[in-house]
Amino acid sequence: MSDTHTSTQDCAQFSSIFLERVVAGGDRFKTVEFFRGARIFDPSYAKNLSREQAMDLIDKLGHYPVFSEVGDKNIVARLKKAWNAYHKNARSVLATFGKNKDGKKDS
Repeated sequence: MSDTHTSTQDCAQFSSIFLERVVAGGDRFKTVEFFRGARIFDPSYAKNLSREQAMDLIDKLGHYPVFSEVGDKNIVARLKKAWNAYHKNARSVLATFGKNKDGKKDS
């Protein structure tokens, strides 16, 4: 068996295991949606979101069972509750590194 064949099998096996762990049943659509929602953790992206867009992204995180547990452990609900503070902090992040707040190149 060639190294390429073994590598392809390993990748397929990893992908299968990963999908099973991230989203119950290995639903690829839900996995993609989860990763779209994870963009909320990039402050340079999050700072330009409206509240409605942010809530939609946070809801997508609910595809991963750990984020949508019942009660106080529900991370989705906690993220929604903390959105205003997070958004305020995210707006202070420079999206283009190497430039100052005025958009001018750092010396």
